[in-house]
Amino acid sequence: MSESIEDRVRNLVEGNEEVDFAPFGEGTSDAWILKTEEELSIRLPESYKWWLKNFAGGEVALKEIFSIYEQDPKLPGGDIVYQHKLRNDDNVGKLYIMSGGHHEAYFELSSSNEGEFCVIENCDGNIKTHKTFLLFLESLIELYTG
Repeated sequence: MSESIEDRVRNLVEGNEEVDFAPFGEGTSDAWILKTEEELSIRLPESYKWWLKNFAGGEVALKEIFSIYEQDPKLPGGDIVYQHKLRNDDNVGKLYIMSGGHHEAYFELSSSNEGEFCVIENCDGNIKTHKTFLLFLESLIELYTG
């Protein structure tokens, strides 16, 4: 039997010094996820919500993945609502989940499929499309940690 994507990601995260997430199971509350969805007027992808609920947020090889800071008002930084409001005028149809240097990624909001959005990743002009957030996350961790 093949391993689920959730199990593969969890295994990649555990004991990996290049991944700095909260301990598994100490994630974001349903109430904050709902509040964030209301602020964004977007239903967040199920795989992204799984990651938020289980890992809360963090970095892969010092590249922050935008999450929910669970604070009002929103603080500058990697809070997904704050980042979306920063880019709202220039990036209609996109919800950024990572940005910095020559590597960025966003949800393509027009690609809704079974509770998911595709993740478009651009690393130095090399563009990849991932069907779900967890497939993106798996690829990102493997890229930076071998």
